[in-house]
Amino acid sequence: MCVTTPSVPLAPEVAISALRRAGYGARPDEVGHVAREFPAWVEAQLSPREDEDQAVHERLAKLTLRVHYAANPKWPAVDETSRK
Repeated sequence: MCVTTPSVPLAPEVAISALRRAGYGARPDEVGHVAREFPAWVEAQLSPREDEDQAVHERLAKLTLRVHYAANPKWPAVDETSRK
């Protein structure tokens, strides 16, 4: 989705509220940017660039979810919690 609406500057209080609700709080350097470029900021939040997160992808590839559940009529018991 591409935002084509012209950006209308927001009041700093509105930008701070948006940053609190959609992020981890408002940093001083972000308030002005969000106030000036709110539609573009929302678009960036909703469309993260996967190619910029290579380190995260590498860490996630090394992780394993270990499951443990009892047998039932549909499947046998599984216990992966003792594997290293």
